[in-house]
Parts: sequence; structure tokens; C-alpha cells
Amino acid sequence: MDKLHSLSPHFAKEELQQRVLAWYSVNKEAHSWRLLWQQFRDPYFVWISEIMLQQTTLAAVIPKYDSFIKRFPKIEALVLASEAQIKREVQGLGYYRRFSNLHKGMQQVLEASPGDTIAWPQTYAEWLKIPGVGEYTAAALSSITLDEPEPVLDGNVIRVLSRIFDIRRASDDRELKKILMTLARTLICASDPGSYNQALMELGQKICRPQSPACKICPLQKICLAYARQSTHLAPQAKTRAQAENLQVRIHILKKAQRFGLFKRCQNAKFLKCTPGFVTELSDQEQFRIDGEDFSLPGERYLGTFQHTITKHRLKVDVFSVTWQAHWRKSRLLKEGLWLAKSEVATQLVSSLDMKAWKLVTEVPS
Repeated sequence: MDKLHSLSPHFAKEELQQRVLAWYSVNKEAHSWRLLWQQFRDPYFVWISEIMLQQTTLAAVIPKYDSFIKRFPKIEALVLASEAQIKREVQGLGYYRRFSNLHKGMQQVLEASPGDTIAWPQTYAEWLKIPGVGEYTAAALSSITLDEPEPVLDGNVIRVLSRIFDIRRASDDRELKKILMTLARTLICASDPGSYNQALMELGQKICRPQSPACKICPLQKICLAYARQSTHLAPQAKTRAQAENLQVRIHILKKAQRFGLFKRCQNAKFLKCTPGFVTELSDQEQFRIDGEDFSLPGERYLGTFQHTITKHRLKVDVFSVTWQAHWRKSRLLKEGLWLAKSEVATQLVSSLDMKAWKLVTEVPS
């Protein structure tokens, strides 16, 4: 506590805990995953929400979560589904590899379960052994479902703690995260860590916003150094922006008779690993392994160009329609493709990149 007092005079962690939890008890949102956990005490519902919320806005997740649970109401239903089926249910959320890992993680849990009893991880350390579960997710799951006092440190919590102690470092600074994790471990409410973690995150979402924080109604105003010093715009500082990378991309939409082909992207693809879609190549790297076939062929028809952004990459995408060539029948990967009628294609696409390309097909006369 000496270190905490040196950062914020007259600071008491018990006061922070009480203020945060009191605010949360009145203001917390009745999200579906919270209601389902409260009713069934099944970690399945919490786990899915934590994966969906990674690098995705709350507004985008809420409707997807509800439809996803309706489609896969139990772990058994999710494990029996294919990755393609799962990814179609989360179409538009992006970062699809997390859902591949979610599927593998659920399989691992179910395989380790005797009989009808699901052997959910019983500690933070056990959660960390599950595919796709990192330190943040393990802390969230263990604190909410096991009452284990493991602190979470997402963007919202980083902002709240940085302002409370007026720590003026970039929010993606590694040293800042070390400092804040030390503080977070000291501040965690051992009696109700799940509610405490969720309260800090929700406080960051609603009150301690990046721009124009609502300090006047913040329950932590009294103990916030940044508020006292009028430096909320400096704590934390803006992220160090990485230089955007411009890439040239070609999408080839294969057509055989009146059907269109979708193919699974390879494991080492730069984007959308293992996700079904159209044949895609970068200027310096093929997304698909097509046995060395060249799709820049006579008769290839240009459909149009669009711009697309994936993380820090800005893509200029040229789209072409390609008529099936007989000699491709020997290609192993193309044999494994899914050939669909035009009316079926949109229902099978996962990524917004492929959806934009397909829109050009529907807009251009055959």
C-alpha cells in the first residue's frame, strides 16, 4: 500500500472497490451472457462472450451473441459443428482464427469430460492450457466463473487505472502494462473478483471514455489523480501508431457451369487463415496453394476494384471472374472446394472481404 499512497495520496484500495462495486450494482448492463451465467452457472456462455468481445465492439457482439447461442445452445452442439458453420454464425466480427481456437478449446474440454459432466477448468492456470485462451481471457473466466482473484487488463481497465494514478504513458506501452498489472493485482477485490473486473471494464466503457470522460458523474472522481490535475487527456497517452501497409490484392472468382467455387485458405495465409472464400493472392504471396496454377489467364474477366482494411493493412482489391479450366480437375485443393449456385454463395461467405468481392458479381451482368 505504500506504493499506492506514493502514487495517489490518501488512497485506499477498499474505497475504490466499494465505489466501483456500488456503481456497478446500479448501472451494470443486463447482457445475455450475464443473465445466462446467473441462471445456469455454465462457463460456456461466459467463454463465448469473452472470445466474441476480443477486438470487437460491444454493439457488434450483442446481436451476434444471441443468434450464436440460439444456434449452439450447449457445448455439445458447438463441438459437433464444423468450423465453417461456426464462422458463418459470426460473419462480420472479423479475426476468425479466434473462433477456430474456440472450437478446438471446446473440443478439448469435452474430450476431457467423463460422462455427462463437463470438466471445466478449475483454476486460472487450467484455463491458460486451453487453445485460444490467453492471460486476459483466463483472468476473466476464472474471476467470473470461479471467484479467483485474477485481475483483467483490457483497454478500458488500462485507461481507468492510468487516470486514477495519472500515469502518462502510451496505452500500448509494455512497461505501462507491467506497472498496471502490479497495481491491478494489489487492487483486485478478493471477495467478488468477477463483479469487480466487469465493473472496471464497464466503467471504462460508459464513464471513463477515451474522449470526453464523464468525470462529473464518475464514482472514482474523489480518488482520481488525473481528474484532480486536469490531465485526463494525457493519461494514458495515445497508442504508438504503426505505419499502415499498402497491399495489392487479386480475387479470382471461379465459375464452373452455373456454380461458383469457395475454397479453404491455407494455414499460412497472410489474412483469414483457414477461412473459406474466393481464390485470393497478394502481390508477393499467394493466399491459396493451387498447385502452382496461374489464374492470370486469357478470358479472365475484370469485375471491378474496391478498397478494404484489415488491421494495419490497406488493401486495393481487383476482382476477376475466371471460367473453370479442365486441367484444374487434377488439383487436390480445387477438388475439395465447395461449388454453389449463385443464390447460395452469400449464405456461405464469412469475411467482409469476400462479401465485397461477391457484391461485384451480383452487380455485373452475366
